[in-house]
Amino acid sequence: MKRKKTRPFWEMTTAELRAATKEFDEEFVGDKARPLSPAMRATLERAVKV
Repeated sequence: MKRKKTRPFWEMTTAELRAATKEFDEEFVGDKARPLSPAMRATLERAVKV
């Protein structure tokens, strides 16, 4: 999975920051959550044991 190249927040203009953080303006984003895949659950279980 490739990530798109983004600048660090401290180097962004006000308009770029507003666009980058727009998703956090909502009241509750928990509705977008989904169950963990088996691979992600296994990773979580390994991390919790440490």
